[in-house]
Amino acid sequence: MYQSLTDEIVRDIERSSAPELRETRDIIARIHTRDIYKFVDEYILPADMASIANNACINEAKIVGYRSDNDDFVERDVLIDFCLIHYGMRRDNPVDRINFYSKYNTAEKFPISSGLISLCVPEKYEERIIRIFTRTPSKRGQIQGAARRLMEELSSRIVASSPSNSSAHITPNRGLTLPNNLPQSPVKRRRLDFSM
Repeated sequence: MYQSLTDEIVRDIERSSAPELRETRDIIARIHTRDIYKFVDEYILPADMASIANNACINEAKIVGYRSDNDDFVERDVLIDFCLIHYGMRRDNPVDRINFYSKYNTAEKFPISSGLISLCVPEKYEERIIRIFTRTPSKRGQIQGAARRLMEELSSRIVASSPSNSSAHITPNRGLTLPNNLPQSPVKRRRLDFSM
């Protein structure tokens, strides 16, 4: 069945007047007008903190629990994405599992350590990223502050429970920190001009 689905299904949903597809039509319309969720913050977790990258430790309700007194966002304003990126073998280097053949003896296969292939080999082969988005762009700063307070609390709990992890901290990307005086820009909607 899925082999026969094409992009035509999107057009079918847009043309449909079925009430059960109303929410889907609204989402597609928002995508077309680029009225999408706004990015708030990103955290790359150290490998020894991978155990907290789940919905039980980090979720919308917990971020709402770290609001300051002046914040007015709710759970519906917050979206969390847990992303795992690796080279196809989780923590293992995939090159270590590849056999190579000699140019002069094609019948002989042998492994080569990654240090002999290139000196630009990464130390780790997977990373876990937590990205936070909002449905309400005007509340980005509030959500970012609350999320950072939650992450700081989680970091200190992990360090307290295991002193060997004293260097492990969840730090946000400084380049993504919202300045305090950031103006709230309205959503730009493009209109096609056919008046020529």
